Amino acid sequence: MANPFLRIGFIGSGIFAAHCLRLISSFLIPEWVVTNPPQVAGRGKRSLRHTPVELAALELGLSVHRSADISRDTAFLDRVQADTPDLVLVIDFGQFIREPLLNMAPYGCLNIHPSCLPEYRGSSPVQRAIQDGKDESGVSIFRLVPKMDAGPVLLCAKYAILPGDTSETLFRRAARIGVGAFLGYANRFPLEQWEFAEQDETLVTYAPKIANGEARIDWSHDALEIERTVRAFNPDPVAFTMVGEKRLRVFGVSPVDYSGSPGTFLFADKPIVACGRGALSLETVQAEGKKIQTGVSWWNGSRLEVGTVLSS
Repeated sequence: MANPFLRIGFIGSGIFAAHCLRLISSFLIPEWVVTNPPQVAGRGKRSLRHTPVELAALELGLSVHRSADISRDTAFLDRVQADTPDLVLVIDFGQFIREPLLNMAPYGCLNIHPSCLPEYRGSSPVQRAIQDGKDESGVSIFRLVPKMDAGPVLLCAKYAILPGDTSETLFRRAARIGVGAFLGYANRFPLEQWEFAEQDETLVTYAPKIANGEARIDWSHDALEIERTVRAFNPDPVAFTMVGEKRLRVFGVSPVDYSGSPGTFLFADKPIVACGRGALSLETVQAEGKKIQTGVSWWNGSRLEVGTVLSS
């Protein structure tokens, strides 16, 4: 499916990048993989959380180089200079790529970005598309330039956003479509024939990074708006609400035709919460220190009563 003589490097960190790496490696084995260093995590900050790309690379038997500032990592740059691939794929990485790495490979650094640029430039295009209620998005392949997501575009392949889609399902769909488009293009055209088109700056929109406080549910909002946010933040950072002093993570909800004071549980036998407009049934949740479970199972064991109010 892909040009077997094409040599690529791979730089990435997040979930979307990990999906892309797994798919690409079925056809092209990267010369090397670079990711961000692990972060401290867990109670007491005693454990390390490795990036999804590092975990995927280890599954695939690929060696990984960690770097907190890849554009100034002299050991890595020397390695690339000594044995330069044709191009470098930079996907879902979280660092700006600067010179000399930006144009060290003969065909530069390319990005697979899950939106149709210039729409949704930024770090959270999938999440923002779901939040905004879009029914369609896409995947762009473009060349990196010093300005964020502003480089010329090789191609854009569109995909539908379905009513039940979460960020996780869209990451997988976008990765499959984007990698397929990249490999298909590489198979059809020699590198010297790849043609890029400049983006229309008058059509630019942005998908800013998700702020820490955004994941907390504001029950005064419309039920449909909250439902989109829950889907957008699944699997990360995961929407949550506070039940007293404890956090309840919310993975799935369903809009229902009831009303009441925002944040209030309306029924004794099922976890339905009133919103600013409409209400939501809690379908999948996770209480602190517990496993993910159905909303009904959680409610039955919670000993909460009708009229209990969740804080926003």
